[in-house]
Amino acid sequence: MENWLTAHPNEIKGVIGENDEMALGAIQEIKGRGLNVKDFVVVGIDGVPDAINAVKAGEMFSILQDAEGQAAAPWMSLCGPRSANPISRGPPCGNSGKRKCRGMAEPRRHILFPGRLLPQRTPTIC
Repeated sequence: MENWLTAHPNEIKGVIGENDEMALGAIQEIKGRGLNVKDFVVVGIDGVPDAINAVKAGEMFSILQDAEGQAAAPWMSLCGPRSANPISRGPPCGNSGKRKCRGMAEPRRHILFPGRLLPQRTPTIC
């Protein structure tokens, strides 16, 4: 972040961190330069405790990892919603070696892994 702010003064308006720690590091550098972090849009991913505090302070946004949804997404992509619980459903595809799953011609190639944006007003984790 230090290099980016040096190379592009007054041009950077936002940061998307690969995780919350990277986003928090960006906030630290922004503050260290005497800039107002609220002039930037900073986003991280994971919902770690320090990020939740920064979200509460209005300094960043964080996307909470949805472990259950992420675990179910690949199974659902391969075999549809009925397979959301892979443990009780068994393997998604038969042992035939063919790329067919319970009536689907071919598994989907793109999978959406769900997450949940933490609200800035009152973020909580259940």
